[in-house]
Amino acid sequence: MFRAVYESFEILSAPEKREVYDALLAATANASREQVPAPPNYAEWTESAKKQADEYAAMSFDRFSDKLGEIFATAYIMTLRVSVIVFAILYVAIPLFALYLVLTF
Repeated sequence: MFRAVYESFEILSAPEKREVYDALLAATANASREQVPAPPNYAEWTESAKKQADEYAAMSFDRFSDKLGEIFATAYIMTLRVSVIVFAILYVAIPLFALYLVLTF
């Protein structure tokens, strides 16, 4: 949801992007889907997406497996970091704070 809000803000806050948005909105209000004009740089965007899709499609299983392993390893490391932080809060910081409260009052 935040991503959609951010993208909307980026489009509507830039005058040139806002003009394109308004033109597309007006065109879609008066035309069927087939008659809607393509946005500027559409050919570039399409070509870039096709190149990336072809690159991923040509990727060997070993490389794909390595990429997937990197993703899971990163997620595992982040989980460990969060676990250490939670452990530190639950078993170190809270008891120390409780001891501080007991000793000061």
